[in-house]
Amino acid sequence: MKLFAFGTHLVLDGRGVEAWRLQPDELGRTLALLAPAWPLGRRLERLTVEGPDGASVVHTGSSGYLAAHGYPERGLIMVEAFGVGEADSAHFAAEVETHFDLGGYDLRLSRYGRFLPEDAELLRRVLLGLRNYAAARLVPGS
Repeated sequence: MKLFAFGTHLVLDGRGVEAWRLQPDELGRTLALLAPAWPLGRRLERLTVEGPDGASVVHTGSSGYLAAHGYPERGLIMVEAFGVGEADSAHFAAEVETHFDLGGYDLRLSRYGRFLPEDAELLRRVLLGLRNYAAARLVPGS
């Protein structure tokens, strides 16, 4: 399995999101609408993980992934995207802002990222780990 690669890695921490937009079904639907705006490649798969404080959804492809972690009670979302191809990060961030009607957000870009595992159970565990990391970083009102 490939672990790290050069490409485009975007992390968007959004706030002021209405709770209904962060419910599992709506989060998954919105992420599916955003997927064409990011170079994911072939072999597209989707996984949703639900917890007591919200849900996480990931779309994985042969060239990258797109993940969203929603926290409805806090009105927060973290969107993470990685792709080995060229990506219009500004356009993608604008799409995320529009689709989730963000009250504000912080954006980080880097030129390298990691691939997610293909094994479903390992992917679920990695997604839970990313969710915990996002929850620890996101601070209401920041």
